[in-house]
Amino acid sequence: MLLLIFSFLFLHFSKTYLSEPPKKINKFEGFRTKKSMSSKENWDQAQLLLGHFFKTISTFLLFIGSVICLSEIIVFFFSRTGIIWLLLLECLIFFICCIYLKYSVDSNLE
Repeated sequence: MLLLIFSFLFLHFSKTYLSEPPKKINKFEGFRTKKSMSSKENWDQAQLLLGHFFKTISTFLLFIGSVICLSEIIVFFFSRTGIIWLLLLECLIFFICCIYLKYSVDSNLE
């Protein structure tokens, strides 16, 4: 269930960053790494890349989240502890996606 929620949240972020990315380099909003904040060109490119990667990851999370959500419904009737393991799996997948997002955007900057 968590991955479904995050997939819709990431989809919203992707639309936001593709249509209205942060214009000025700042410390509160946008993709903020040393590399992305090093120049205005990197900043602008990082925000657009972030939108594209958010869209890709949201599609992946929607698919995986749907499968896990169906599994949670089935497991709910048989084993209450199984749900805990599925939630931990969802947290792990989300954590891996966040790391992938950071390194994918950062590695595509000049």
